[in-house]
Amino acid sequence: MRDRLLRLLPWAAMIGGILTVVFLIVLSILHSRLNKENIENRMIAVESIEKIQAVHPKDIADPSFRQKIEDALDSQYIVSIWLISPEGEILFSKGSTASSLRSGSVMDYATSETHEIIYSLPSNALNDDQRILLLAASAIQRERAHNDIYNHLIREILSPEGIRVGILGAAYELSSDPNHVPPEWIGSVLIVLISLPMYWFSLPLWVFLDARKRGERALFWTIFVFFGNLVGLISYLVIRMPTDNTHNP
Repeated sequence: MRDRLLRLLPWAAMIGGILTVVFLIVLSILHSRLNKENIENRMIAVESIEKIQAVHPKDIADPSFRQKIEDALDSQYIVSIWLISPEGEILFSKGSTASSLRSGSVMDYATSETHEIIYSLPSNALNDDQRILLLAASAIQRERAHNDIYNHLIREILSPEGIRVGILGAAYELSSDPNHVPPEWIGSVLIVLISLPMYWFSLPLWVFLDARKRGERALFWTIFVFFGNLVGLISYLVIRMPTDNTHNP
């Protein structure tokens, strides 16, 4: 029985490792396809934001303007909205991804990469309004964990005289059906959940049996290979005693 397992376990590890790598690649491809932007979603989101812009409030406290914001949050695909002052202060935020961007300045929330880009430009490359727009766009995308399922919009809010009275940011869903999980995704996940443990546990089990056969410290090497994986296995193969020196425990 032991000799049979010693022959089978390397094959199990190899098959499990190959399946894991292949289907992780498949999941990566499926993930990129699932999160490809639906143009219709963007058109609906842009249309919702344009309705807010069309109010042209004298100031951003205008009741009809605020009502349009609430209406947009109830519309299809819009998940979060931010209202930012012309100076970059966050005045209002609401939605599923707005919790970490409630108050303060967009300058504080913008990523370090954005600050580095602005710093690298000539001092006259951007005016103050453009700089605040760029920082606001960076700030509303700070929850990077959601950036693969949401996209973002930044738009100016202008008064009837054409003066900027605020900046509107919005996050909208990339997929038209974000709750739909295709069967090939589920199948690939299940294969990985089976193949990865098959690969991971086959190596230390093989080492345990081989080490006992050779009179090595089986428990030590099993634990070492379990946590060290290939590095531990290679170390064991290099250090283990030759077959001639083995004895049956």
